[in-house]
Amino acid sequence: MESQRHQKLYEHYKTVFGEEPIFSLKLKKNVLPTDMKPITTLVFKPTDEMPFWKLCTIGASDYLMPEREIGWGRKANRRNEYMMLISPDVDIRNPSDDEDAPTDWLSLNSLLWATAEYAFNEKDNITVSDTLDMGIDGKYCGAVL
Repeated sequence: MESQRHQKLYEHYKTVFGEEPIFSLKLKKNVLPTDMKPITTLVFKPTDEMPFWKLCTIGASDYLMPEREIGWGRKANRRNEYMMLISPDVDIRNPSDDEDAPTDWLSLNSLLWATAEYAFNEKDNITVSDTLDMGIDGKYCGAVL
């Protein structure tokens, strides 16, 4: 892990999901906006307790978002990590380990990363109940937090 905070989050994910991730994907520095730190997605398989795939970021919270009022004198969190829950019917395999692995699910991971990049690119704070239009055509065109 890159930092103690990342390690602590990794341990938290393992405790909550009761298992190690089956693999991880790292968003390469050369495709990130300048000054943005890399983001990693941890992939957790479906279980009896949580029967869906879980894609969880580590590194998105390295960006300290600007303050934002959310009503009733409260302020939004300024650091976020993101999670996507995906049907167990989707075939998710590590393309680095399996040359026959389907790659269509990677578009969902890209949407997760784009959500993480959105706050950085827009210099904005995003929080629960926000809707983001990613400007993508097709079925998965935005994110609801």
